[in-house]
Amino acid sequence: MEKIVQEVQQVVSRYHQAIADKDLKTALSCLGRTYVGGLTTPEALRKALAKGLMSTKSGYANTIEFLHTGVGKNAAVVVTRETGSATWLKGQTGSWKGITNLWCLAKVRGRWKIVHSLHKIGKW
Repeated sequence: MEKIVQEVQQVVSRYHQAIADKDLKTALSCLGRTYVGGLTTPEALRKALAKGLMSTKSGYANTIEFLHTGVGKNAAVVVTRETGSATWLKGQTGSWKGITNLWCLAKVRGRWKIVHSLHKIGKW
């Protein structure tokens, strides 16, 4: 079971690292086709990443503390505490400290994918 927990957590970590590395292909490969989250649809997220965080004028950094990971046969939930910052295309900046997020993953064709996320869910 520990190996599966690590696999699931690595998808969440890889997603954030891909954004920091401006690697759109890898970031999107971590998401299921039906991802629903802060930007509601996979297409909206793809456009936002491609135009915003993936531009040369932007930046992103995020550290993740895994608080809980629950894994079933084909579904998993990961609760994280995250701290980071971002600079978007037009120079806007933002930062967050100790934000608790919930990541839902599903096994899709044998690979774990993020299919939903809830952000700023409160104290853990």
